[in-house]
Amino acid sequence: MGFLPDEPVFYSYLSGWEILQLSASMHGLNVKATMDRIYPLISRLRLVDYMYNYAEDYSRGMKKKLGLLLSLLHEPKLLILDEPTNGLDVESTHLFYDLMLEKSQQGTTVLFYPLT
Repeated sequence: MGFLPDEPVFYSYLSGWEILQLSASMHGLNVKATMDRIYPLISRLRLVDYMYNYAEDYSRGMKKKLGLLLSLLHEPKLLILDEPTNGLDVESTHLFYDLMLEKSQQGTTVLFYPLT
């Protein structure tokens, strides 16, 4: 299962890369292979230029994107997303929904919360 909270919170002393690498390691994944696999998504979400910055300095939308990357890192079969577009600009919102459509077509169950 992957989960994206409405307000993702990250360690203040870690960069985006370090957070992804730590999470991959904690999931028991091969860190290099996982980072190679997730890099196209980092690029697609337009975070490449910010991945070496401290995540606590990210804008709300960038934190949401990093949280989305974390929720997808281990290729879960179920995604639970709490107000996933809250804080995203219009272009990023479209990117997000395109990505969720792709994930659902690949067999991932995507649950948006709250159900309104």
